[in-house]
Amino acid sequence: MAVIHEPELIFFDEPTAGLDPQSRRVVWDFIKEFQERESTIILTTHNMEEADDLSDELLIVDYGKIIAQGTPSELKEKLGEGDIIEFKISNPEKRDEVIELATTLDFVRWGKSVGKRRIFLNALDGLRRISDIMDVIKVEMKDLSVHENSL
Repeated sequence: MAVIHEPELIFFDEPTAGLDPQSRRVVWDFIKEFQERESTIILTTHNMEEADDLSDELLIVDYGKIIAQGTPSELKEKLGEGDIIEFKISNPEKRDEVIELATTLDFVRWGKSVGKRRIFLNALDGLRRISDIMDVIKVEMKDLSVHENSL
């Protein structure tokens, strides 16, 4: 990639959509090079890792409405400390009950569902606390994953 002059403002619209990881890294390095030159960059992306890594300030837009604004660390702080525990349940009728039971635990900060079966919990020390959560919710957890809270 090359730019002939030193622009003050650059727009990137989904610059890494459809790229393999190696090519994506090349584009990220290109963008970071312009950040070091103090160019203002406006970037649209659906990739939250990309937004977190490349942005000083974020606007998160959902269906044309701004739903969050701030630095990546400010937005992550709003989501809360801890880990994200993601899993599916077999019985979708238990979804709301599972979230309600899990959030009674003092280390579970919040819970939400996506669709009928997928549940997300924000828990302090999540990996170590999975068995405690299982004891309380009393349903089988499928496709379980635990990861650090991010955008």
